[in-house]
Amino acid sequence: MENNEKVICRANFWAGITPLAVVFTVLWWIIGGVGYYVTGPYMNYSSTEYMWGIEWHNHYYEYPMLHALGIAITVIVFVLPVVIFLIRMFIAKRCKLELTEGQIEGQLKTTFGKKKLQIPIDHLDNVMTSSGFWDKIRGGETLLISSNSGLIKFHYVRNADEFAQAAMKRIDEVKKSATVPQAAPVQNASGGNAVEKMNSLKQMLDSGLITQEEFDQKKKDILSKM
Repeated sequence: MENNEKVICRANFWAGITPLAVVFTVLWWIIGGVGYYVTGPYMNYSSTEYMWGIEWHNHYYEYPMLHALGIAITVIVFVLPVVIFLIRMFIAKRCKLELTEGQIEGQLKTTFGKKKLQIPIDHLDNVMTSSGFWDKIRGGETLLISSNSGLIKFHYVRNADEFAQAAMKRIDEVKKSATVPQAAPVQNASGGNAVEKMNSLKQMLDSGLITQEEFDQKKKDILSKM
């Protein structure tokens, strides 16, 4: 973002490990581990064989495909929270948002792409914040920017309230300056009359009604009264 305008406020993006996210992750792991532990013993059996005088212990799975599916689900259960956390960190680090005197500009990063943002202040309708259940899990708040082009959401904003207040203040300032009527230029009455008199004298001189000396004298009188 290259802009010479003064930056009023800059959004602080951060996605961290919140207490609520830790609780949900631990519960998720416990449920997955208990589920696999309970179903695992009933999915296999063992047998003992002797070959060449050596005792061999063989394990068999009655439903091998079901056992493989159980392993896959267990891996997903334990790995998924870590993957989600890394994705959130990746998105938060690549989001940018700045409020300047003339516009809001930045970059909205999603899981599979990004979007450049550049909205003039006079095109903005509202800037709000949202702090719901998912915001408490992923950290930060959601910043909602409403303009004539639609609604845009930025997640993981740590200073969402500060940014929204600064943006609304700037929007009000721009709207007030646009509605205040501009003062009309005041015309100098004496100056206007002097110009008219000078033009009349010039016409009289050109038409021969007065001499050059009379013109110069009248000119001095007019200028002295300005």
